[in-house]
Amino acid sequence: MTRTVKLVSLCAAVAAGVSLVALAQPAADKKPQPAKEGAPPAGMPDMEKMMEAWAKAATPGDMHKWLMESVGTWEGKTKMWMDPSMPAEESTCTTTITSMFGGRYTKGETKGNMTGPDGKPMLFEGFGLYGFDNTTNQFQCTWCDNMGTMMLNFTGTLSADKKTLTLTAHFVDCMTGQKSWMREVETRKSPTSMTLEMFAPTMDGKGEFKMMQIDYTKK
Repeated sequence: MTRTVKLVSLCAAVAAGVSLVALAQPAADKKPQPAKEGAPPAGMPDMEKMMEAWAKAATPGDMHKWLMESVGTWEGKTKMWMDPSMPAEESTCTTTITSMFGGRYTKGETKGNMTGPDGKPMLFEGFGLYGFDNTTNQFQCTWCDNMGTMMLNFTGTLSADKKTLTLTAHFVDCMTGQKSWMREVETRKSPTSMTLEMFAPTMDGKGEFKMMQIDYTKK
């Protein structure tokens, strides 16, 4: 009886080993299956899906329509604070917003009068390009002006009620050489009224203060 059990066990082990070897070897009669009709070759991207993704990213949507609502000429009353404990410096400006590239972007050009670093009146000129990236679902802005050589790059989101756009930029402060930030808040009060506010960190870096406010009326 013991001899019989040993023989059965040995046969089972041999059979198992043969089965494992067979599984490890490619079947002689197994041929590569042909690709489905219209499908890309193995290892190649699906061009149809890529084109669909590109079209989705390139097509203006509701957020771009929101941007287009600001197109026009706006007269602004400006208040600026270099020190939050000091009275605001007041002036006026004009911002002209135009549509670009089929409603995909807006361009804002601002001109106004302000007091320069030397205490004398000077002309302020600024330029901003605004858009909404369908891929990242973020608003974007690039801003530059005649007060420096830095281009600020903002990103941000629109509030659920579509009244407030908040954008934040990170940059190196030219006066301290340290990393800093700036926040822009645009609030639409009506089709012909909006407020633009700019916030920056306090000197000790522990808080923030409002450095500028522009109350706009559309012409």
